[in-house]
Amino acid sequence: MTDVTVRQFADVVGLPVDRLLAQLGEAGLNALDADDTISDKEKMQLLTFLRSSHGRSEKSASISQPKKVTLKRKSHSELKTIGSRGSAARTVSVEVRKKRTYVKRADLVAEEDDRLKQEADEKARLLAEREAKQQAEKDALRRAEEAATRRVEEDRKQAEESKRKLDEAETLKVQQETRQADEQAQAQARAAQEAQQQKGDNERKSKRQESGDRHTKYGRQELHVADGKGGRRRKKKTRRARGSIQPSGEHGFERPVAPMVHEVELPEAITVSELAQKMSIKGAELVKSLMKMGVMATINQSLDQDTATLLVEELGHVAKLVSDDSLETEVEALTARIKSAEQVSRAPVVTIMGHVDHGKTSLLDY
Repeated sequence: MTDVTVRQFADVVGLPVDRLLAQLGEAGLNALDADDTISDKEKMQLLTFLRSSHGRSEKSASISQPKKVTLKRKSHSELKTIGSRGSAARTVSVEVRKKRTYVKRADLVAEEDDRLKQEADEKARLLAEREAKQQAEKDALRRAEEAATRRVEEDRKQAEESKRKLDEAETLKVQQETRQADEQAQAQARAAQEAQQQKGDNERKSKRQESGDRHTKYGRQELHVADGKGGRRRKKKTRRARGSIQPSGEHGFERPVAPMVHEVELPEAITVSELAQKMSIKGAELVKSLMKMGVMATINQSLDQDTATLLVEELGHVAKLVSDDSLETEVEALTARIKSAEQVSRAPVVTIMGHVDHGKTSLLDY
């Protein structure tokens, strides 16, 4: 709707121009003359002011206004029909009824907004439920993984504890065996020393007896004299012993003082027992040396080449590093050397076998 003047608007609403100008001034509009124009917005402002001045607010007015308007319309018309075979024409009255319903656009917009809001709330609720469900599944999966990790860690700790206890028991057993072996060796050494000392005493006694019996050419015999011609036996002067012979209590065989140095071949992996055999010592001593070096190992445990080298050098021997395929290399080299060597004749080898004292040596003398 276009802008109209105050005069035209007064004619439409049926009010005098002065009264309309006064109402416009009360409503806060700047219309001072009948020829001033007013817009649709100013008309709505005037209407709102008049309603509020008559005790009707916008809310009550909006409530009292109908949300839906239904219009019904009737139209009458006449229709002439021509009869057949010369009959007279007839006039038919036709009534047309029309019904049209108008709905307030603001109500439609509000209903649509409410529907969209409800749909948005429902979608938000479903999304929140789905996210909560996914989060719960993630939490359950995380707790299951943590429980599995804890079980694996507990199993690993139990296995390590069992292995540690087994190694300690085996090490204790080796130490006990070593201590028993040392005690047994000491007891055997004392017994051998006592036996050697007893044997030396017996030999010295027998030698003194033999020297007393053989002081003449024919040995010691008895001399018979007549009665009454016995002389007075002179008392022998006792000689001061030059020095009393004390048994030394030592064995007849003494171990060499200089240590035996072995050249030990060390493969890439070797057990403690095999290394002890190559070094000609007891496995318990190797276990003790490893414990001094800070390595907890058993007699059947495998050592790498570096650890074995340090252990051999610690005990004063010479380590010779060999690879796993060194034996095959030596065999191939020996085979090649045999094939390339010159073959010569040699004397036959004769083997004489027989029992003791059956003449083998005498046969060789001939």
